[in-house]
Amino acid sequence: MRFRSTFALACILAVPFTLTAQTPKRPMTFADLQAMKRISDPQISPSGKWVLFTVTDVSLENNSKTNHLWAVPLAGGKEVRLTSGKGESEGRFSPDGKWVMYASSETGSAQIWMAPWNDGAGTMAAGHQVTSLETETDGPIWAPDSKHFLFVSEVYPECESKAPIGPQRNEEEANCNALKDAVEAKNPAKARIFTTLLYRHWDHYQGDKRSHIFYTSMEPGAGAPQDLTPASVIGDHVAPTFSLGGPMGYAISPDGHEVAYVVNLDKVPAESTNNDIYTLQLGAEPSTAKKVSTSPGSDDGPAYSPDGKWLAWRSQARNGFESV
Repeated sequence: MRFRSTFALACILAVPFTLTAQTPKRPMTFADLQAMKRISDPQISPSGKWVLFTVTDVSLENNSKTNHLWAVPLAGGKEVRLTSGKGESEGRFSPDGKWVMYASSETGSAQIWMAPWNDGAGTMAAGHQVTSLETETDGPIWAPDSKHFLFVSEVYPECESKAPIGPQRNEEEANCNALKDAVEAKNPAKARIFTTLLYRHWDHYQGDKRSHIFYTSMEPGAGAPQDLTPASVIGDHVAPTFSLGGPMGYAISPDGHEVAYVVNLDKVPAESTNNDIYTLQLGAEPSTAKKVSTSPGSDDGPAYSPDGKWLAWRSQARNGFESV
């Protein structure tokens, strides 16, 4: 009995010893954490067959983070990497399922690109750049016609043109912003003096620019995008309001004729959470935008119903309360 007990104990001890020798355990390191893939922003294709998502790779050697677009069958299967440039994110299927719109810095600045989508094979052809704003672009969303889209760009409020609504106004504003950016780039002094709030959003300094919402077409020859929220309408404020995540701060109606957006027009936004929802008919003067929310607290995340009869948003009953 003693021999059998000793033999059994030896066998029991040998198993963990052998496994430990093959795969030694150790504490997780910072390098291990950074080696993990970061998956975000899933988007389902109109056909319901695919999920488009962003994968972020971290390089400690280059001190960089690089995003690429991937896709995987919704029914299960092997994921496929779709892009391999300098950084691609915010992939969005067009409503007709023929295109993928995404943000890329391939040419040195953040711009919007388009690429043909093969829904049968789950593959994406080579993309092409569709915006070239000096002030760069972010947050693209499609219009229902799969030709037009909205996005956000940080511009100089004083560059608003006095020309009538149309191509001339759009071009004048784009050229003014490009000129001011060129002058700023040549200025050897990079220090800034802030005398008012709000001078920083989280880890991003406000500077002289303000985020505005733009509307344009993917078709060649469309010209410069139209600023839907110029300074004459929102003043020295940003549209949409700053957010660390959650619903988009702008939306387009199912018929493609109206845009809803979020802005805080209180005199000192740093002292207020009174975000409001405004609606604007596309093609009309931005000054005709109408406020549709009434809460003294934050109203944000506008979303149209599929039949276009309703506009929903999140709302808080009182001002100054920042938790959701």
